Amino acid sequence: MSAVHALPLPAARPDPTDAAHDTWCGDATSVNAFLRPLREQLDAPGVLEVCVNRPGEMMVETVHGWHAVAAPALTLERCLALATAVATWCDQRIDAERPLLSATLPGGERIQFVIPPAVTRGTVSITVRKPAALVRRLDDFAREGLFDRTGEGAVAMHAPEAAAPLPDATVSHGPQAPLLPFEAELVALKAARRWSDFLRLAVRRHQTIVVSGRTGCGKTTFMKGLIEEVPRHERLITIEDTAELTLPLHPNAVHLFYSKDGQGTARVTARTLLEACLRMKPDRIFLAEV
Repeated sequence: MSAVHALPLPAARPDPTDAAHDTWCGDATSVNAFLRPLREQLDAPGVLEVCVNRPGEMMVETVHGWHAVAAPALTLERCLALATAVATWCDQRIDAERPLLSATLPGGERIQFVIPPAVTRGTVSITVRKPAALVRRLDDFAREGLFDRTGEGAVAMHAPEAAAPLPDATVSHGPQAPLLPFEAELVALKAARRWSDFLRLAVRRHQTIVVSGRTGCGKTTFMKGLIEEVPRHERLITIEDTAELTLPLHPNAVHLFYSKDGQGTARVTARTLLEACLRMKPDRIFLAEV
């Protein structure tokens, strides 16, 4: 992977994953204490994910693949205590009736618990994903070769031959609706396979963008790269089940949270938050899950 000319996350605004600034969360002290057996691996350079499939052992993923690490301190009791502490910290519940829990840890890592009876009795599943340490820009993705295999069908637009800009306000397409000048520019950028410039213009012209892909493919990292192109003066609202889109460079931002499958105290869903969001004067809405 080529070098990334990336921005370190500044401390301009409180991070919504920081327990010291989160009034809706409980005390993170217990979470950090029960998390200690995993912390050495989580803090190790090159680690992507840390998983617990059974007490006493961790599976650690790096860029070189998975390997097992003995963890005798990770007893079943400690794993369950960690799940309870995380649930308390983020005002959710986890028990036999609600055996699933998704949350963000005080350090910004995303964690997923599954406890019995949703897993084999005597085990607990814990999956911790580390966030990207740096914010990549669209040009960084291009330098790393992300767009090298982007196909012509990747963006559904009018045919490239309509891309030549005309001096008047629109570009004619016969019976089709005419393109606005910026739309014609998007078509031209697509035809030239200038994907960074294409996406940058799409973001700045408030076009709807859907980021989809398999688990762990970097959707959130790419979404953060798109957000970097949003002007700093705009008002942004995120809707998430766990805090991942921190928006440190945008001071006029609000983070809304819902709990999957009724795990949390608040009876809100992504849909109800979206309805509320429309009355909150947003310039942009970022819905993390569809």
